[in-house]
Amino acid sequence: METRRLDIPVVLPDYYEDCERCLERLKNALLELDGVADVDIDPQHSSISLTFDTNIISVDRIEERARQLGIEIAEKYAHESLPLDGLDCPDCAIKLEKAVERMGGVLWSSVNYATSVLSVEYEQETVDHQAIVGRIRDMGYDVAEVRPIGAAQAAAPKPAWLNRRAITTAISGTFLAAGLIASVAGAGEVITNLLYAVSIISGGFYAARAGILSLRAFSMDTNLLITIAVIGAIYLGEWVEGAAVIFLFSLGSALEAYTVDRARNSIRGLIELSPTEASVLRESGEERVKVEDVKVGETVVIRPGEKVPLDGVVTSGSSSVDESAITGESVPREKSAGSVVYAGTINQRGSLEVRVTRLVGDDTLSRIIHLVEEAQAQKAPSQQFSERFGRIYTPLVVGLAFILGSYALIRGNS
Repeated sequence: METRRLDIPVVLPDYYEDCERCLERLKNALLELDGVADVDIDPQHSSISLTFDTNIISVDRIEERARQLGIEIAEKYAHESLPLDGLDCPDCAIKLEKAVERMGGVLWSSVNYATSVLSVEYEQETVDHQAIVGRIRDMGYDVAEVRPIGAAQAAAPKPAWLNRRAITTAISGTFLAAGLIASVAGAGEVITNLLYAVSIISGGFYAARAGILSLRAFSMDTNLLITIAVIGAIYLGEWVEGAAVIFLFSLGSALEAYTVDRARNSIRGLIELSPTEASVLRESGEERVKVEDVKVGETVVIRPGEKVPLDGVVTSGSSSVDESAITGESVPREKSAGSVVYAGTINQRGSLEVRVTRLVGDDTLSRIIHLVEEAQAQKAPSQQFSERFGRIYTPLVVGLAFILGSYALIRGNS
């Protein structure tokens, strides 16, 4: 038995670093080869370390089979991240995630509510992209734009007052206040109830829609609970209570949506730090190309005032570089031959020639964005407990309310 580390870049597609399942599939497939005793995959360096018996299997055979397996896995399993349009509540994110995951051929799905992105892995022979988009639309949402898994993206920022939750909440609060004023002023019951009705409809539209979607997904959430409570208040003639409840619930949802929008905008601000084009020195001369087309080892020219397009090492020139966006240091750092520069930083006074060491998506800025996205997606233990409790509490309360209501109705008729 001997251990060798093999550099096989073509085995590992871009998404392997983020997909532990694909790494596990490749590892298990290699372990099935006769003579292979142990496999360790390093996705960051696109290398595989194996322990194998040279008397049974050769290095060439392992390399050939590893390449074949990488291609087979890449063709069989698809990975997508779909930016969502209209996702405005955490409960909605959970319902959408489960609805997509129940589709045949979908291996896993995850909705990052903070960034409004659905990540999904599926078998291409069983289900396709259009079917997944169709399920998303059936749940009342839409796909803003398709992007590769792991790529950073955030929705375009909107002023807080343009948030649809904020608009409907403001309308609800206005008519609730108008109803209370009309009631104090001695207006008729028809007028006050009409004002309260407008308050309920405007403030409860999104809650009612989410409640209906939760029923379609065979689950119950707080939106459904609030909707039932308001319907009950209207049935009992307590219009003002129903309007007050729906306004407060809508206000809480609007504040939550505002907080999440700020988080999404902070991610978008990081994304905008990275330039989309770079000046590359090639045999034909200096070319202006997209950063996606720049290869490791190529030399890019960065003039004063330009942003560094990719991580690299300075090969010629000297300058000061503003790295505050990456390191937080307010004082520019002096750069000369041999110095490391990072994507998204700003060259200030001199021209630099930089040899690229990391591709777009793998540079320092992209990694920071990825970490921010992961941090936004993490849930505190208290939030996890609240979600688990809500999944039990909501159907329990709805069931008890139905039993008590039925009992009261039977007693009243008898």
